[in-house]
Amino acid sequence: MMASLLSFLFAFHLTIIIIMSSPLTSTSEVFTKQSLASPSAKPMEKLTQFHFYFHDNLTSKNPTTMQIVGPPKGSTGIQC
Repeated sequence: MMASLLSFLFAFHLTIIIIMSSPLTSTSEVFTKQSLASPSAKPMEKLTQFHFYFHDNLTSKNPTTMQIVGPPKGSTGIQC
């Protein structure tokens, strides 16, 4: 009786898996589009210049940052 129950459950689960996965494999989607422009007609490239300056000032009269948690004692700053 236990063997027939196990074989039924196995067959049931296998059937459910096949039924649930079949729509996923049978759908056909278009993942690419054909460009109508000629390959030689490239758009102009744009150049963006981005400069980021970050200045920390912890110990002056007007500090721009504050230290929340310091490093552990004996730490070299490199965490491996």
